[in-house]
Amino acid sequence: MKELKFISENKFSKLILKEIKSANKKLKAQNQIDVPISIKEVFKDNIFQYTNVNLGENEYQVGFYKKDVLTLCKIVMENSGVKGSMIFNDNGDFTHFTIYGSPTKEFVRLAHYLKKYKDFNLNPNELYVRNFNSGEVKYMCLDAKTCSYLHNKLKTTNKSKLAWSVCVVHRQTEVDESNVLKISVK
Repeated sequence: MKELKFISENKFSKLILKEIKSANKKLKAQNQIDVPISIKEVFKDNIFQYTNVNLGENEYQVGFYKKDVLTLCKIVMENSGVKGSMIFNDNGDFTHFTIYGSPTKEFVRLAHYLKKYKDFNLNPNELYVRNFNSGEVKYMCLDAKTCSYLHNKLKTTNKSKLAWSVCVVHRQTEVDESNVLKISVK
């Protein structure tokens, strides 16, 4: 059996941040990257021993509970300066971080169109759907297909001389919450 090497909370925080920042640098051609993580508490004779954490391709042992590891992950993610989310599976287990990239060129085109014709400022972080069960967030600014569809629809509406307006609408259900773009044609 190999000897366990425990790391401190401070060192573990720095390793989480390093993984998040490393993934963020790889976002050049992608809209999002997942950083896998697994967390498992180890008990011996029903007494807590340590928590085993697989982060990226590395394995670590920490002397604190799983709930403390999750809290630490949340704090590091929030303070990292990187746009991302903690993703959970259907059982409520934290499975990975998802790091989000820059808005697609289709989103930028749509935002420019809305600014030009309706003086409407479209914020890339404002339009999203967040699933409460998994923690997954889907940003419209990363969905090239939807942005392109909306841009083309608005161009067609403008050409037909129909009056239209746009606003952001917040919706919330038991399963998710969202901020969506509402386009009204009069």
